[in-house]
Amino acid sequence: MSQEYLESPEETPMKFISTGYGTFVQANLVLGGSGPNSSPIKDLRREAKEKGHLVNYTEGHKLRTVLRMVNGDIVLSASEPNTILRRLNGNKRPRKTKRRGVEDLSHARGFLSG
Repeated sequence: MSQEYLESPEETPMKFISTGYGTFVQANLVLGGSGPNSSPIKDLRREAKEKGHLVNYTEGHKLRTVLRMVNGDIVLSASEPNTILRRLNGNKRPRKTKRRGVEDLSHARGFLSG
């Protein structure tokens, strides 16, 4: 992946988000994320493992989120996708729509539905 997607360090202070169990990733390096169960995500994980780009941050807990990083790394997290999404968006809770219990994630930056 090209480094042109990154903002220069002078423009933005480095911000880290927790991926759970004492592990962190740099927020501006996250391209997107998803739940772990779709076939394309499973293929992505397998390919990353073969190439040595798989980072397992689950600490032995159940895998809940797969993050894709700018450098091509795939990060596995035990945190829920919506939890990581809130952390990326400054801990703001997702907005509720008129339909009861349905979350509006249109404000989410770069997050894939899972």
